[in-house]
Amino acid sequence: MTSMAENTSYQPDAFSTFVVLFRYAESQAKKSSAAASPGYDASSMIGALRKLYNTNLDPQLQYWNAPALLHGLEQAFAHTGHENLLDNLETSENLQIVGLLLDAILADPAIPNGIATYFRRLQFPLLIVAFADPTLLDAKNHPARELLNQLAHLSLATSAEGDIDNQELLQSVEQAIGIITVDSASKAGVFAKALEGLVKLTGPLLKSFAMRLERVIDTCQGGHRLEQARLLVSKEIDARLGGKPVPKIILDLLAGGWQQLLVLTYLRRGNNGAEWQRELDFIDQLMEKLGNDDPSAQLSPSQVQELKSFMLERLFSVGSEPSTPNRLADDIEKLLLHGGGNGALEYVTVPPADTDREEKEANLRARLQGFNKGDWLKCANERNMWSPVRLTWIGQEPPRYVFVNQKGLKCLDLDAEKFVQLLDDKRASRIENPEELPVVERAAKSLLYTLRERMR
Repeated sequence: MTSMAENTSYQPDAFSTFVVLFRYAESQAKKSSAAASPGYDASSMIGALRKLYNTNLDPQLQYWNAPALLHGLEQAFAHTGHENLLDNLETSENLQIVGLLLDAILADPAIPNGIATYFRRLQFPLLIVAFADPTLLDAKNHPARELLNQLAHLSLATSAEGDIDNQELLQSVEQAIGIITVDSASKAGVFAKALEGLVKLTGPLLKSFAMRLERVIDTCQGGHRLEQARLLVSKEIDARLGGKPVPKIILDLLAGGWQQLLVLTYLRRGNNGAEWQRELDFIDQLMEKLGNDDPSAQLSPSQVQELKSFMLERLFSVGSEPSTPNRLADDIEKLLLHGGGNGALEYVTVPPADTDREEKEANLRARLQGFNKGDWLKCANERNMWSPVRLTWIGQEPPRYVFVNQKGLKCLDLDAEKFVQLLDDKRASRIENPEELPVVERAAKSLLYTLRERMR
């Protein structure tokens, strides 16, 4: 029985599939032509490509689109008697396949401007090797194809402007890519040698990216646990005070450190222990006893002193400045023993909890349900510049979505409402996952879609 690995090794990749379908579509289109296809002459095409590149006098013309390239080749053949070579089916297919592949790569939003430059520089060498070595378009493991994939990894080293800002790395990239020229492209092993040098540069970048992701996730998990604690404490307080007239001293106590105490207790020991319950019971007891004129509900001086000692001990444990706990403890002692003295107990009506919040958040989460960790989007910043971002961490209760840039550095931290708003404003949209497929395969997938639409 063959293994799964052996089975998958025979499955065609997207680019190979595109090449086969493209050649089939072109051959079918040529069937209607009565003219015979001229002979294939790889060496003449290579010579014309080199001549066209070397005689280019326009420094702005770094990348030739299809019409410009065909026109230039026609001129290069004008005085050689080989004008009809461009009518050869295989010649036409090779030119178009390489051109379409590079066009699709350059349109990939995950390729920064500084890295796109290297793909443009390889246009003529790739065209030459397509005629010198036909396996470029047929073999999945051709070094030229893998070189394109490795080039895309250099995006891990780009700045916010899309350029490689490390001069030492930039020099090393130039050395690795620089050995590929229009004169060397047809030589055996030149792309393999360049690939070997490039892999030594991209390997550490990929490892650094993975390590930065781990640090971002660790930081998010720690920070989100604090958010969860604050949310839970707020819910407990809302359940007791929300929508009710409450003695103002209780709000002063919460603001003076008791709410922070509950948060820290939850973080240290959770909400199932006796300590957490006793700290909540203290608020309940104050709510019950303060302002209650029923003699049977009043506390004895020893009971009040016990509550006061507990309160001071707990507030001092969170590092409150001593004067605040002491003042609050004295005021609460007087109110419990004397009902506020000569003055009436001051009450404040606490706004009711936002009962719609949970329903609203549930609706927002439902809209974002299709987004998962590892998804990539392109987002527009305040300067309307678009860049790829990776959804790296998702938190719940409260919902939170953290994104990193291509370097693995945190660049967006959104709640559900802000994330949905970004999508509704069309300032963010999904893109192909650059981690899931190499750049050649991503480009081939888009080319396959266009080709299949054309063939319908």
